[in-house]
Amino acid sequence: MRSSAVVCWLSLLLLGCGNKSDSEGKAPATSEGVVDGTSKTVAKKIPSARLDGRVWRALLNEALRAELDVAGSLVNFGTSDQHKYTRGGWATGWGESGNTEEGTQFARTQGKESKLNFWWRKPPMEIVIRARTAGGAGSPARLSASIGKDDVVKDLLVTNEWQVVRAPIKDAKTGRNTLALQSSAPIEVDWLWLPTMDTTSEVTNIPRVLPIKLGNRSRRALAAPTSRALSFFLHVPQGAKLVVDVGSDQDATFSVSAHTEGGTEELLVTTPEKDAWKEQVVDLSKYAGMPMRLELRTESTPGKTGWGEPEILVANKPEAAPGKPAKNLVYVVMDTTRADAFASVNPEADVHTPAFDALALKSTTFANAYNNENWTKPSVTTMWSSLYPGTHGARQATSHVDDSIRFLPQQLKDNGFTTGAFVANAVVSKTFGFDKGWSHFQNDSDHSKNGNASRLYPNAAEWMEAHKDERFFLYVQSVDPHTTYDVPKEYWSRYYEGAYKGKIGSSFDREEQMIVDNGKLKVTDDDIKYIRALYKGEVTYQDFYLGGLLKKIDELGLSDDTLVVITNDHGEELQEHGSMGHGWPLFEEQIRAPLLMSYAPIFKPGQSITEIIEHVDLAPTILDALGVEPMKSAEGLSFLPFLEDGIGKRQHPFTAVAWTRKGMRSIRVGDWKLIAGKNSGWMYLFNLKQDPGEQASVVRKGKTPPIMALLPGRLCDIYLGEALATHDKAKRLQGAGQVQRYNSPEIPVDDKTRRELEALGYL
Repeated sequence: MRSSAVVCWLSLLLLGCGNKSDSEGKAPATSEGVVDGTSKTVAKKIPSARLDGRVWRALLNEALRAELDVAGSLVNFGTSDQHKYTRGGWATGWGESGNTEEGTQFARTQGKESKLNFWWRKPPMEIVIRARTAGGAGSPARLSASIGKDDVVKDLLVTNEWQVVRAPIKDAKTGRNTLALQSSAPIEVDWLWLPTMDTTSEVTNIPRVLPIKLGNRSRRALAAPTSRALSFFLHVPQGAKLVVDVGSDQDATFSVSAHTEGGTEELLVTTPEKDAWKEQVVDLSKYAGMPMRLELRTESTPGKTGWGEPEILVANKPEAAPGKPAKNLVYVVMDTTRADAFASVNPEADVHTPAFDALALKSTTFANAYNNENWTKPSVTTMWSSLYPGTHGARQATSHVDDSIRFLPQQLKDNGFTTGAFVANAVVSKTFGFDKGWSHFQNDSDHSKNGNASRLYPNAAEWMEAHKDERFFLYVQSVDPHTTYDVPKEYWSRYYEGAYKGKIGSSFDREEQMIVDNGKLKVTDDDIKYIRALYKGEVTYQDFYLGGLLKKIDELGLSDDTLVVITNDHGEELQEHGSMGHGWPLFEEQIRAPLLMSYAPIFKPGQSITEIIEHVDLAPTILDALGVEPMKSAEGLSFLPFLEDGIGKRQHPFTAVAWTRKGMRSIRVGDWKLIAGKNSGWMYLFNLKQDPGEQASVVRKGKTPPIMALLPGRLCDIYLGEALATHDKAKRLQGAGQVQRYNSPEIPVDDKTRRELEALGYL
């Protein structure tokens, strides 16, 4: 039972007695006794290894991120521990979490079935649940369970009082499994235990982090009152090492092991003397950059046992002094422009983009940047608000952005900036709530005409010149690479030799795109080559006019104090995965983003950053670079600290999460990318280092994942569930759950707007 009384009692038991000076929680320096001239024993202090590095991740902060094994999986509901099993509550049948007056935390089932996803390394033999009916009221509920398609437990009775119910499980299999709970009425679950051996004992379920006093020293520790293991799924950086104090009042064995795709390696096995803390250092450097499961295991009889202040450290490095904030901001979004069109992202790119390439030499390139959705409205809303699509809710063609959502231009205008927007996309318009915060807002969308860049960029340059003596924010969003692909032949002919004689005309519009996509128009490889040439011509055409804007910045003498940001809002598929256009799948060609940030005092010219960056972090980073306070509602975090120290003060992995309207979510962690379906679970898992084109998924939709997929897939699964449950990154670091949602309702639109949305493919 997890109640306030039990927590208090256990804390006193583990902490013991002692004065304040004995329980400061500092890491001890190991020592050995020596005798001085008066025969008095004094301590010869050996400096702690903690002094030789800086903290990359403090594992105490991540205790609930780890998988807990107490002779079987133990899940604590009502905490962030559950998210790694419930996919953050997304499409798994779990409702709101809560807590009772006596301190019990729980999660409530929702609907007929509530699912939990596990990686069982040993098959469970029993299911043990502490639960009650929802709200502690109503008639008893009947609870059943199934693994996959097989029923394993039937008709357990859950009453309106907290109780532990248990039943045997037969013929469970190792590997990835889905355990589904079915109940006749909603129930509240405190914890669930799946022991891997025959036992009649009860699980010792206490808070994972407690103060433990041994001898005259107290440590905040990962508590292990009985034998247990904690598994942390990680990507460690170069030179990483685990530093931890181990201690127990029992004869306890502590072991650390690393589990990778290549196998298992024991890194530490030690039995320290009783009633004292002993510092241990474990080298993790050989595992840098690869998915790993770091297991911390204890074997002991019940007592005061724990891992004191476990931290992963890296080498000390002087922090760079922050650069002078930029005065102005020019922010360009190249609608529908693929990241792999540019040599700074894709060295094999054949698209002619001299203006972009020249700016890249003066910029920091973020080679692994991602949109958080794959079409314009939710993507731009995220870039301007630093809210994930699941929070801001502006995800339908006719959605109007919630009026209470604060945008980047509002924050800058309130801090003295003159703000001007020049947009050529009907989605980013006053109709849908994108006009707030602007001193000047101009939307020139007219899908009956093409060549928007030829008007948009010169108009933006003219506005910039008029406001060059003010502190300004200029936003430009062209739409040229979007269908219709229609530019003069001089722009696309370099990508297609000879005369084209196929089914496609001199341009390629949205209607043709749709009939190719649905198979009504059969196309040959030559047709696809021609369509791709038209698309590349659009990118080159846009680059020509982008070059004019960049040249104007130089001519006006603004280069030294202006931050230039160039990215996209999404990409475009050109039959790489059998489709045309964007807005549905989550493959790289649709969600990966080119990203340049040019301002020499902060963004090193010519530098390429390969860490994963997502667009929800753009607004906080831009505000940081401009010296403007962040938006209070932001869910993203500035990544300038990473540029300053090379590791990042954010103690969690760099990830990118993406939404789609088609019931899918994706996450990239390191070299691995998982795409999960609302109903099908793991759909695709790619190693992007080995398979950048995403042609060889190591899992197949609806199939049992192979053993090689379990470690990287589980790592992605854990961080996806955490991100879907707790969008606010700062809250994620604290292990807390927070729900923030806005209502961005669909609205009636006029005929012109509807035609524009239809032409863009969003209706």
